[in-house]
Amino acid sequence: MVPDGVDIVECDASTHYVADGALAERPAAQIEIEAIGGAIRLSGVPEGSIVTVILEPGTALASMHQTAADGSPVEIEADEPGSMRIIVRPPWPLQEAVYDVEIEPR
Repeated sequence: MVPDGVDIVECDASTHYVADGALAERPAAQIEIEAIGGAIRLSGVPEGSIVTVILEPGTALASMHQTAADGSPVEIEADEPGSMRIIVRPPWPLQEAVYDVEIEPR
């Protein structure tokens, strides 16, 4: 039984939240990604975000590294060509961002 004055709505918590009693879309972090040679630079990563880098995702060779962002640009060096997945988990209520990157041979 739902109490009077309470509405039940279906939503996806990865994209929505309740703000001031109403369902609202979670804002996206304003992250810019740039490839510089064998490096990736993420600008605009909010302080307190957790940045996860997965090398060769979906393979038996996959490896993972995590770091906490301090508000300055995050630089990721790639020693060898291959696939990379970068996941940025910013502070609530900002939405998670996922980037799939292919590092080309130099």
